[in-house]
Amino acid sequence: MNRLGSMVVVLTLMGMLGADDPPAREPSKPEAGKNQRRATDKNQRRMTKSRKAEPPPSVAPPSGEKPSPAPPDRHDLPGPDSVKPTPLVPIPDSPPPHEGKLFDLPIIIEPPDMLIVEVLEALPGRPLSGGDRLVRPDGTISLGFYGDVHVRGLTLPQAKEKIVLHLRRTLPDEVLQLVILDPSLDTFSPVAPRDSLAVFVDMTSYNSKHYYVQGAVTAPGELPFTGRETVLDAINRARGLLPTADARNIRLHRPARAGRAAHDYRVDLEAIQKGDAEKNFQLFPGDRLIVDRDRLIRATVQQDRINVPFHALTNRIREVSLMANEFATATPNMRPEDREKLIRNWAELWLRAAGNSDGPAREAAEGAFLELSLKFVRATDSKNPQKTEQRPSAPR
Repeated sequence: MNRLGSMVVVLTLMGMLGADDPPAREPSKPEAGKNQRRATDKNQRRMTKSRKAEPPPSVAPPSGEKPSPAPPDRHDLPGPDSVKPTPLVPIPDSPPPHEGKLFDLPIIIEPPDMLIVEVLEALPGRPLSGGDRLVRPDGTISLGFYGDVHVRGLTLPQAKEKIVLHLRRTLPDEVLQLVILDPSLDTFSPVAPRDSLAVFVDMTSYNSKHYYVQGAVTAPGELPFTGRETVLDAINRARGLLPTADARNIRLHRPARAGRAAHDYRVDLEAIQKGDAEKNFQLFPGDRLIVDRDRLIRATVQQDRINVPFHALTNRIREVSLMANEFATATPNMRPEDREKLIRNWAELWLRAAGNSDGPAREAAEGAFLELSLKFVRATDSKNPQKTEQRPSAPR
């Protein structure tokens, strides 16, 4: 009983104390908003710190797929100067290449050929696509912003290789496709510069290689070499033979090249026209196809070259002789030595005037000729006073 009474007394006292305390004051609305903002800021700071401390989560590839490998580091390649010019290739001469067995001569770039250079991707705002690029006299072509490249003496594959190596100074290997992803091995494999699919190089105008058609053809001259021309192609491009041509006297002269001596080949045009492929020789840069005139025409031309100046000389001698006879007839009373001297001077001046086609020399000779003619007329009048009224006019 005593223990139970003590507990009752204690509980009664605690109830009395709780009833005397004032009720808890509720915070106002502004204070509640401030407290809420402070708690929110603290939570955001804690979340930011936790994100910094934790490593970034890795993105897992889809199920069944492997992650793509990273591009490899830039692999070592030689510089553009490692590409050297190609030496001249000797042309077979026994037998010479013909229509039935053509010889593929490597095309060597020389001024003033025209090239086209295209790059699939380049720097933004610096495209490199289309347009002819002239090979300058110094052997270089311009790539605009990307600089100049020396291509003289190179083949087209060599020129592409050198241009790709030159562009590596500005463009990455991935853009130039010098590395490609091998799906079977799931790794990147290197690509040779001349096999890059991102760069295209070709020749648009063959301006540096020529052969020549001379003689009795309709349009002789220099013709461009493109690789597989034959004798029949050259004659057709020269618009055929002239009527004065000797179809049985056509020669192909091939100059010395790459250590091989010069050669002359007789062309059988009749056999070529009948379809003999071995007689239709292939042409190469520097070849001379010479079509001679008919023998009778050549003999006539040679005779005319001799006869024309000879006839001109004899005609002048005849004219001087006729003039001398007229002087002798018109001056019967002049002493023979005076007449001979006068005729000789007059003839020399006349020939001098006739031999000078124009210029001050002819004017001086004509003036002296006229003065001597007047002297002759005066001398004639002094010997024949009765004919003074019928004085002839001075020759012009």
